[in-house]
Amino acid sequence: MTGWHRKHAVRALASHVAISPEARRQRKPTYGGPIRDAPVALWEASDRICGKRLRVMIPTLLPSLERHGRLKLVPGIRAE
Repeated sequence: MTGWHRKHAVRALASHVAISPEARRQRKPTYGGPIRDAPVALWEASDRICGKRLRVMIPTLLPSLERHGRLKLVPGIRAE
């Protein structure tokens, strides 16, 4: 309607809008300290595959990593 190209309109509109850091939504971490180490170790052992495929491989990888001493989990953390 304005005669502008689509990208020109996007850039023109985006340059006038500034979002303050306080207005941005901050996500809280899903897992804390020692619990976070386990998914990272599983992810690294699986050659950093995507989350959808990693979730399927966890039942196979977790016992294997524990058996080889790469990962040691207490029962409460293992359940999560």
